[in-house]
Amino acid sequence: SHGFAAAMIMALVLSAAGIHAAETEAPEEVLRRLRDSVSGELEETEMYLSLFYGVVNRKAHRLRYVNAGHPHAFRVDRNGAVRRLEATTPPLGLAPDDRFAAVELPWRKGDLLLLFSDGLVDGRRGINALTEAKLLRIVAVLRQRRAEAIVDAVLAEAGGEPAADDRTILVLKA
Repeated sequence: SHGFAAAMIMALVLSAAGIHAAETEAPEEVLRRLRDSVSGELEETEMYLSLFYGVVNRKAHRLRYVNAGHPHAFRVDRNGAVRRLEATTPPLGLAPDDRFAAVELPWRKGDLLLLFSDGLVDGRRGINALTEAKLLRIVAVLRQRRAEAIVDAVLAEAGGEPAADDRTILVLKA
């Protein structure tokens, strides 16, 4: 919904992210390398992008992440407590000398990572609008179900009419 130039930048970013993720495991290093490889294109097109990059270490029971300005990133723990995973750096393309500091959190059985795009909560208006708070309540209540069931419930609540923006959601369960 943002045009051909944005689609091309996204394809470039996804390709570069895959390459850099294969070279190192540290989220802060992946984002630094990604920034270095696409900064020219972002500057030239006057675009920026928000993104969240995390790595789960199941053996150490840790989630390590860098959040480059993505506003809809959450950890829902096994008890239903919701924690926003705040930005650790500005979106890529906004600040030339970004420092990428990673954050580590406990990652226990029953925890889940929730990421979604603004198109889920910025679409409809009115009494039945899916707000961020409503989406988080749905996920917290359904947290013990399979990830696919949680995604299906959120998308059903978002409604079926055509959206002005993308509707993307990711649920990763421990």
